[in-house]
Amino acid sequence: MKDLNLFGVPHVGDLGLTRLAQHCLALNSFDFSADINSLDTSTKARVPHIGGEGLAQLGRHSKYLTEIKCRGAARVDDKGIASLAAGCRNLQHVHLRFCYQLTDAALSAIARNCQGLLSIDVGSCVMISDESVSVLAENCQRLETVDFLGLRKVTDGSFVPFAKGHPNLKSVSIQSCEYITDESIVMLAETANINLTHLDVSR
Repeated sequence: MKDLNLFGVPHVGDLGLTRLAQHCLALNSFDFSADINSLDTSTKARVPHIGGEGLAQLGRHSKYLTEIKCRGAARVDDKGIASLAAGCRNLQHVHLRFCYQLTDAALSAIARNCQGLLSIDVGSCVMISDESVSVLAENCQRLETVDFLGLRKVTDGSFVPFAKGHPNLKSVSIQSCEYITDESIVMLAETANINLTHLDVSR
């Protein structure tokens, strides 16, 4: 098995993922996102119960993993992402939107271990700041798509060097990043003007 989709599935947790990881060594893509678009009073019924231990096992066994999606997965934390990144160094596409527990430690671990990264979505991971965006800038030169929606701790201080060092950017969302100003936009325009096809700076 190469693709595993547990989107919106609440009844598979760390134990189930551990067993799958142990037997599906060729896994390439894994999605255990919450069903964000239909959340209501039964929200908890649509949020996966996979956390740090499951991700650690995935990192231990899934060396060929290139894509992971865990948008809105409430149990995902820094430790789990760090373990995943340490073991899955071939990751190219990482989608972590609405994983509210994540901090700079998680993004820094991804940046240092997965230097072939092509796309990263940390939208609404509100504890992420200039610290880890700077680490991302230093280590992941191939990035084409970034989504920093709502990262109010990210400023020109990290984003200007980030933009300067990434001429291959095709899609950038800095929506509601209220401390990113003209200085960053000008740098994007000068550096990625040939490849950039999508830029969202709306509020």
